Amino acid sequence: MRLKQYLNEGIGKLGLHLMKNPAGTYSFVGSVPVELGYLTKSGKELTPEEAKEVARANIPAMLAKTRVFKTPQEAFKVAKKYGYKEKDISFNEEKKILKEATNMQVAKTIQKQLGGKALYMLGAKNLTGGDKWLSFRIGRNSKGVNYIKIKLTSMDLYDVEFGAIRGTNYKIKYEAKGIYADQLHSTIEEHTGMYTSLGTMGR
Repeated sequence: MRLKQYLNEGIGKLGLHLMKNPAGTYSFVGSVPVELGYLTKSGKELTPEEAKEVARANIPAMLAKTRVFKTPQEAFKVAKKYGYKEKDISFNEEKKILKEATNMQVAKTIQKQLGGKALYMLGAKNLTGGDKWLSFRIGRNSKGVNYIKIKLTSMDLYDVEFGAIRGTNYKIKYEAKGIYADQLHSTIEEHTGMYTSLGTMGR
C-alpha cells in the first residue's frame, strides 16, 4: 500500500478555521502554521528559530502556548501577515468546525493518556490526529515497527495498529483490537520491544 494513499485521510484535510472558544476568545484550528497557532510562554511572537523548534517538538505545548484572539478581526489581521486572506479561512461553518474540533479532541485525549514521558521514551514524532485517531512515528526497535496508529472504536475501546514505513511503502505488522486505555502502554511495549515508563524497564 502506498504511504501517501494510506495517510491521506487526515493530513491537510481540515484547512484553516477560526473557532470561538467557550471563554469568548477565538483560536485557529486545522492546518495551522506554528507562527499562527502559538506564542512563546511569555506571550510574544515566535522568532523563526523558535518556530522551527516548536514545529519539531513532539508536544509543542511544552515550549509554547496556544494563541488566542479577542476578536475575529484581530485573528484575520494576524493571519494576513502569514499570507492568508480572509476568504481562505472558514468561520461561518460553525457546525462543521465544532465537529472537526471534537474529532481532534479525541486525538488530544489519546495523546494525554499516553503521556509525555511515554512519547519521549518511544522517540515519537510527526504526531497526526484525525477522525477519532492519533498516529505517530517512533524510534528504531527490535520489532521493526516505526509507525503506530491508535483509533477509538464505537465501544470506547482502542484499536492499535503497528506498521513499518519504508520509503513510500507501508506494511501493517501487528494489530491489537479492543484495548482499554490503561492497556495502551503494555500493548505498545509488547509490539515494539520499547519501554514507555521507567517502572517497566528491567522487567
